[in-house]
Amino acid sequence: MFSGYNYHDNPPLIANGILTNYQDFTNGKDDSSAWDRFEMNYWTENRPGSGRPYTMIQRIGTWLAMTEEDEIVLRRMLLDSKPLSAIADKAVTVVRSNRRATSGKENHRQTALGRRTASR
Repeated sequence: MFSGYNYHDNPPLIANGILTNYQDFTNGKDDSSAWDRFEMNYWTENRPGSGRPYTMIQRIGTWLAMTEEDEIVLRRMLLDSKPLSAIADKAVTVVRSNRRATSGKENHRQTALGRRTASR
């Protein structure tokens, strides 16, 4: 995963990218074995001033250990500029409390409130 700024726009936009050889973001599923190629997926924030503040929550690993409701709580904490330690503590609590309920195949969904700019 790469996170940073796209300086081709003024002001720069927050940009996020994931280089993968097994995560299919189009279908929202992980393959059980590695591909013979890598794919780059990346997203940027909406233009500042669009009325939608940019936040990003990227689930990696135990994907199903977090519900959409959990995501809403964490996103609200980000939007409210809560201390980083409080956000991290809440995320750890969420994953630990929900991981027992997860099993089987994992599905992935990019959760950035931004626009997907390219894939493959």
